[in-house]
Amino acid sequence: MKIFMMLTLFLLLSFCSISPDLNKRETYYVKVNNAYLPVYTLGSNTEKVILFVHGGPGLSSVFYYYIPFFQKLAKKYKIFFWDQRGAGGTRGFTSDDEMTINQFVHDMDVVYNSIKSMIPNTKIYVMGHSYGGMVGGSYVTKHNDKVEASIFIEPAFNVKQINEIASELMLNNITKYLDQKLSPKEEKYWNMAKSFYIQNKYLSSKNYLQHSKYTSDWDKVLGLNRMCDYIRGEVFNFISDSVLENISVLMQMEKVLIKLEKNGENNRNLSTDSIFGISKITKPVLLVTSELDYLVPPSTSIDGYNRMNGGIPNHKSVHLSYKDASHAPFLQSVKYDLFDKIIDFIHNN
Repeated sequence: MKIFMMLTLFLLLSFCSISPDLNKRETYYVKVNNAYLPVYTLGSNTEKVILFVHGGPGLSSVFYYYIPFFQKLAKKYKIFFWDQRGAGGTRGFTSDDEMTINQFVHDMDVVYNSIKSMIPNTKIYVMGHSYGGMVGGSYVTKHNDKVEASIFIEPAFNVKQINEIASELMLNNITKYLDQKLSPKEEKYWNMAKSFYIQNKYLSSKNYLQHSKYTSDWDKVLGLNRMCDYIRGEVFNFISDSVLENISVLMQMEKVLIKLEKNGENNRNLSTDSIFGISKITKPVLLVTSELDYLVPPSTSIDGYNRMNGGIPNHKSVHLSYKDASHAPFLQSVKYDLFDKIIDFIHNN
């Protein structure tokens, strides 16, 4: 009985430990076709706002919402998070053929317009992480005139190239690592990983999540904070969140990947895309890449960045490169410098 009471108390405390900022969050839904996409906000300063685009694909902006980095950023600028269709807290019906970048861009424009209807005179900045760079980058190419500037953190501008080179990069890392003296358990694990990359030289929806796990574990080898550790530490917040309702959203990622691949989105390359060619972006861009990012290798992002503005450097654009960070720099030691650089960039644009 005593153990049961202690466990009950622990659960109650855990479920009540949600950040106080959650109470200030306004959640609303935008309807696009038969889907209802959640938009939830953080912060109160509406002179300049950030329209955030989550990664995954198929994750949820709620995971970013709880990260201290974004909580702190929201004290400067109000942030509008939204979940892409088929992901996170989305409701209603989405057909398989709607799982395309073209549809995501349209969805994002509906979210954009909802912000403008509430705060007509605000300045909007797009911020995308990982696959959010693909969605956000595509949006800005179509609606360049609507945003003041964009911030892309480890953006997947070129999914095709990522799928082609990421496996080889990880194989090289693991092969060198196995030359060292390791514990039997660790040696066995990384030999399994080596076999995986030998067998899967091209990434697809069938092996991407396993690749994500190996890159996350590689971060641990490098001593870097990982997204999965953060999610695990905040699991009670996610379980009790009124938008997500449960953590089954993690199981949505594979479904989203399969649908996007079915529609050809695994070959999307914004550097050369005829519809969403990234060269059309003329507004200032802050690009953030990390040399230890093997989920979205930096070379795949830099290529797109160099093509922006028709290949002519924009004197207000900035490329920020970190040597000691990976795919989630906002969780790692560089987060303080990254925060300052983002504030400076928005202030100057």
